[in-house]
Amino acid sequence: MWLLLVRALYPPALKSAVDQALALPDSTIIDAGCGSADWAIEMAEMYPAAHVVGIDLSHNFYEQSPANFQFIKMDITKGLPPCRSADGYAIIHARSFTGHLRDPAAFMQTAYAALRPGGLLLLGDGVARKLFDSKKENIFPRFPPVTITDAEPWPRYGSWFAGWQDM
Repeated sequence: MWLLLVRALYPPALKSAVDQALALPDSTIIDAGCGSADWAIEMAEMYPAAHVVGIDLSHNFYEQSPANFQFIKMDITKGLPPCRSADGYAIIHARSFTGHLRDPAAFMQTAYAALRPGGLLLLGDGVARKLFDSKKENIFPRFPPVTITDAEPWPRYGSWFAGWQDM
């Protein structure tokens, strides 16, 4: 989904935040509901000093995965696996995943509590067929450029995840 939306593994405006979150030793990334684990494996390749864990209910064959990638077959609604760092996870990523949960808010609370200070929760959910044509070209109007500032209030969309930042 990120590759379709922003042609990157995460929104480019988050590059410095991702780099900062992964700058500390023992940085661990969780990819919740990793499926094919493409995102997790690419992050493991991009950040070889990080430990990247893909979690899913079903196990796939992860051919030629890097040494810093690990797969754990588990039900993430039962909690997250223990983190290598006592401070918590550097990044928790969930793409096209939270819509499959009975209680997405519970996952958000668990994920938020498991992040270390300065950690990131990267969520990517949406309906891609409404954003792209059959050639995977953007249908205009495009998303406005993403900017991250502390002074910018987050809009409330009235959906199940509205207000999650207040946890």
